[in-house]
Amino acid sequence: MEKSEVSSDIYSSKFIGDGIVDAGVMFSAKTHRIKAQIESIIDRNRYRSPKNQIRYVVINNSTDTSVQSGTTYSRRSGLIDAITISRNDPNSAIDILHELDEQSKETIPIVFIDEVQFLPIKFMETIFRFKNEKRRQWIAGLSKDFRGEKFETMDVIKEIFSFYVDIKPNCTFDVDGEQCGQDASNTVRVIDNANYPLKTPIKYYKSNDDGSNREIKNGFFAPYWDKTILPRDSKGIDYTVVCEEHFKVPRTDETKQIYEAIKKVHYINKNDLLKNFNRFEDLEQILGFLSIERNIKIDGDKYIFSYK
Repeated sequence: MEKSEVSSDIYSSKFIGDGIVDAGVMFSAKTHRIKAQIESIIDRNRYRSPKNQIRYVVINNSTDTSVQSGTTYSRRSGLIDAITISRNDPNSAIDILHELDEQSKETIPIVFIDEVQFLPIKFMETIFRFKNEKRRQWIAGLSKDFRGEKFETMDVIKEIFSFYVDIKPNCTFDVDGEQCGQDASNTVRVIDNANYPLKTPIKYYKSNDDGSNREIKNGFFAPYWDKTILPRDSKGIDYTVVCEEHFKVPRTDETKQIYEAIKKVHYINKNDLLKNFNRFEDLEQILGFLSIERNIKIDGDKYIFSYK
């Protein structure tokens, strides 16, 4: 499907039964643009009768632990009222919206969905239902995690809508006391205390949302085996954005090497694994990650690791 960059607001008739995908990196003002669209709708409604008001809903999910239930959050615009759905029951959004339709005695024409990267692929049932109901949808979320790997749900959504937003912030990487400034293509997780071999440091520029107090901060690139989804306010964790040149994910090769070794033999005794990979000081962390996020089953009694 041919894609078009957005040049008008969501209420345009060309978005009926279609949608806009805003899948930039962090700090590219995705939620702020939702707020701007809402303000445009509010402005239109000032000149409309109560019967002809343009109605909309905003949906976020409970996995986004940086905000309280019933809201979504923009660093630039603050809190925005939203319907909060659960990652474990993402398609509850369908029943919720249908109830709101009944209350307003019409199909609510505009749906904003924020932080979609946190939702599982089964959420596509909701996306397709809203599309078939001829609603206009504005979908915002990260397209890739801190490893540079695609979030599955957002990747599929990008294929089914005709319109997109492509706005990139500046790379924050420090180069000899100057900010890089190239287009940022990746979100990076920065950790205060790195417990992996050959720690990879990073220096980057950080400022408040209003641009004040710009400073250089120090940290380490998070290793590949770090947990994918963490609360934004997790202690010792920060995020920044960098260009392709300055993007790095330590321990990628090592983690994938162990993953492939386990898959190849289907199961392996832990002692044998330790013999083969005893040079990996972070082996336990790698195995923990593979167990939680890569479907490796760990039998704690027999110390057998097997691929499901």
